Amino acid sequence: MPHNTRSGSAGGARAPETTVPRHLKIAILIDDIGQDLKSLDELLRLDAPIAFSVLPFRSHSVTAARKIHEAGREVLLHLPMEPLDDPERDPGEGVILTAMGDQEIRLQAEKDLKAVPFVRGVNNHMGSRFMQDGKKLRVLFGKLREKDLYFIDGLTTASSRGAEAADETAVPFASREVFIDHAVDRDRVFRNLGGLLQKKGRRQSILVIGHPYPETVQALKTYLPGSGRPALR
Repeated sequence: MPHNTRSGSAGGARAPETTVPRHLKIAILIDDIGQDLKSLDELLRLDAPIAFSVLPFRSHSVTAARKIHEAGREVLLHLPMEPLDDPERDPGEGVILTAMGDQEIRLQAEKDLKAVPFVRGVNNHMGSRFMQDGKKLRVLFGKLREKDLYFIDGLTTASSRGAEAADETAVPFASREVFIDHAVDRDRVFRNLGGLLQKKGRRQSILVIGHPYPETVQALKTYLPGSGRPALR
């Protein structure tokens, strides 16, 4: 998926991109999949190659990953990582912590990867603390390199060391440029998606991350092909 890959190749994985007039390409990744199936089913019906990032050890993690794979879409592991405000925010089962030793990190990553089938890449769930630790990231990325997986940095912290660690470990890497639903507000989500259309001609590609909120699903239904509105394709 990483269309602005900095190193290596993603084992043949192709970016789920949609194109806007004047050659702007938008790659869409939906996080936090695995907690229910209703929103996923709605998104899979859309005529666009959206990629999906699945949380491990959730009630629908395996079923969701199978549905995504059978629909011909890209599956990522939404890897729980330690946030700066832990324990106030719980990343959930399978979390990787900065206090873990190198072997613990590799073993936990292996468990998380086994919990979600058909994975082609990984991105961080929370992780503002872990993503700032270059040494720990190099351990994790070494594991991803062994598995021929790429990494998408959600940039939950401006101090992320993700790009540096990816360069050092030759892991294919890209980072999020736009959160379309950082604030869960219907009007704002619509404005964010509509605003992407105004960027045409200014950049070649944009990596967009969203979540399976009803507001986001409705906005994507509106702007993706077949809606009668200006499309992101």
